[in-house]
Amino acid sequence: MGVQPKKNAKRRKAPNAFQGWRSILWEIEKDPGLILLTQKMEQEYQAHIAGEPCLDPQKAILFHSRHSWICNFLTAPYFRRAILRSFQWAVEHGFTTFLVDYGTPFGLLALEVLSELRRTGREFFLCAARSVHIKQRKSYRLRRESDAALVSLLARCDYNYTQFSPAQTIFRLYLKFDYFCTETGVERAAKKGEQVIGV
Repeated sequence: MGVQPKKNAKRRKAPNAFQGWRSILWEIEKDPGLILLTQKMEQEYQAHIAGEPCLDPQKAILFHSRHSWICNFLTAPYFRRAILRSFQWAVEHGFTTFLVDYGTPFGLLALEVLSELRRTGREFFLCAARSVHIKQRKSYRLRRESDAALVSLLARCDYNYTQFSPAQTIFRLYLKFDYFCTETGVERAAKKGEQVIGV
């Protein structure tokens, strides 16, 4: 006959550290200041979601990198001029909304160029999004921009799609666009049976 296990063997007492965290979490849940802050943040988030612009594919253009290594600190002056030419072409053809992917070098450069145009009085709708995780973000500079510099730049946009994950950005946002601008210029997305057309 084997040894009978004790009835309370499975009932182990929670470690003191766990008990301490549980009491802290309980206090946080009951803190009126934190409850108010949470409610305010939720309201701001819902307002941000409700304010999401309705993009017209015929009047919107996406700036992003096709090959992230092409746009760098050496080629940036050339691509600044290329972005200005693409912007001028887009405005002449009735485009009013410009979305930049600031997670890519070309998109970040476009954000800087278009932000400067806004400062000079040009009127257009500027949006920002990111198709990569923030830690995987690439810059055309030798060193990536600080978070503070990036936040300041994004504050100049009319809307920032912060509610989307990188995958959602691609599938729920980018696939809506008919026109995009990369290091190779402005192109129209290929439809079924078509080839990509450069403009």
